[in-house]
Amino acid sequence: MNFLEYLFSGLTVLILILGTCTNYGDSYFPEWFLQIFRYGRANKASGKKWLIRTIEIPKSWFAHFYIYAVVLQGLVLYELIGVYTAPSPSQAASRSWLRQVLYFVGGFNRSLKVDSTTSLLASTLFFLHVLRRLYECWFVSVYSGNKMNVLHYMMAITHYTGCILSLLAHSVGFVGDPALPPVAPEVWTLSLDNLNIFHYWGLFLFMYGSFEQYRAHRQYADLRKGKGNEVATLTHQIPRGGLFEKVSSPNYWAEIIIYASLCVIFAFMNPTWNGVFIWVLCNQIVSGTMNHKWYQRTFPDYPKSRKAIIPYLW
Repeated sequence: MNFLEYLFSGLTVLILILGTCTNYGDSYFPEWFLQIFRYGRANKASGKKWLIRTIEIPKSWFAHFYIYAVVLQGLVLYELIGVYTAPSPSQAASRSWLRQVLYFVGGFNRSLKVDSTTSLLASTLFFLHVLRRLYECWFVSVYSGNKMNVLHYMMAITHYTGCILSLLAHSVGFVGDPALPPVAPEVWTLSLDNLNIFHYWGLFLFMYGSFEQYRAHRQYADLRKGKGNEVATLTHQIPRGGLFEKVSSPNYWAEIIIYASLCVIFAFMNPTWNGVFIWVLCNQIVSGTMNHKWYQRTFPDYPKSRKAIIPYLW
């Protein structure tokens, strides 16, 4: 295991422990403890301790995550294209700052498993993902006065940094010595001929997940808008239509699909990204369950047939 894999394994264990305590053991813990880990609408409570209030920030700062991710992923994507299109990719990789960063945070014991075409496709899709989320934060979402803990803010920055680097943790040019032992030329070559069934299926899943997530965020925003697209209310309501008829948090379900789509594009051959996906899966299930329980407590007429996050299952 490399450092990135240890990082996401640790985050997964942490979120499972804290999520279990928050969602199912709330009666055994003081309210101030639960308020540290609850998020968004589930953390809307009066009488918070002064210490809790001092480490909370506006939920609208969500956009900061995506500004950071767009800039970082953009730099990485630019460097990746420069390396893979260079006359001598191996020499370009040996001089790349990205290679040095990956050695620093990923260690030296990472094996070559991903070719250049797959690496570029996955990195491009992730760039489009964070770019869309930034657009939604600026032009779609309507934020209430809810707060989020600064720990969530720090966790998000760590998450996106780790994700962007994990995409290339096993990619040609960024593991081992780029020249020794020799790497087959086709592994370096960018070509549409290198696309396979995993790429096409992964691209389909990515597009589907992105569409459903955008639609869910649009539906959330529409609940608070009146005529003329003006904000009419900031109160929480029961969302209707689309995947909301199946689950309480279709945006979280779509997030799982998006990260799973990149696993498929890698043909599950990038173990570091597999660890990222497991972390995202557990995190979204914990958060979705938290939201689901909040809806059930808040609205007596909340549809009983809805699952928390995974249609027909959870």
